[in-house]
Amino acid sequence: MSLHAILHKPNKAVNCRLSKTLCAKSEKSMKQIYKITYPTNKIYIGKDSIGSYRYFGSPDMDIVNDDFDNLSLELRKDYTIRKQILWESEDCSESELSSKEIEFIRMYDSNNPKIGYNRWPKYVPMNILTINEDIIVGKWLDNGTEVLADENCKRIDWLTSEVLHAVGVDESGWQYLYQDPNDKRFWILSYPHSELHGGGPPTLKLVSSNEDILGFTEVENT
Repeated sequence: MSLHAILHKPNKAVNCRLSKTLCAKSEKSMKQIYKITYPTNKIYIGKDSIGSYRYFGSPDMDIVNDDFDNLSLELRKDYTIRKQILWESEDCSESELSSKEIEFIRMYDSNNPKIGYNRWPKYVPMNILTINEDIIVGKWLDNGTEVLADENCKRIDWLTSEVLHAVGVDESGWQYLYQDPNDKRFWILSYPHSELHGGGPPTLKLVSSNEDILGFTEVENT
């Protein structure tokens, strides 16, 4: 019997299966927060009110295209764009979805032009060290999908890569001595959680006495 005949034959079993299929398609859609990872190694965080799974957001394609122009010809001919669903809900409101989108943008730092293609909310650069600070303790956050660095981790990474000058390393290789070029104070970068992978989240602590820097070997500052 042809498919046409089956669909038009008054068959209760067929009608029942068709009814279940239609009901499944009419189920309530999921509101989603997703992450797009481009071959440029940058990301985009977006929201989807209907959970289409095929929606890839609306980053500024002029910016994306400029980055693509810097890729090798080989990579431009063969690349993968990855989409991940970070969070979803059947019953959140549109305002809740928008708030969740901002939360994830800030969590992944995707509004930082060096990291992602989100341009809102506007990226605010990290703060340099103040005279009143003596320690910054980083933490790892588990969002249910993956473990991410908190704002202190990001700030420590920014300070040690963009602001402070590396001047020493200890014998273990797990503690680094830095100097702030602005006020000449010394800081020690350490990873105190040896039970965690890579020593866990970092800690940046102000050197309180000259004795604290005796165990460091001088390194070349590149």
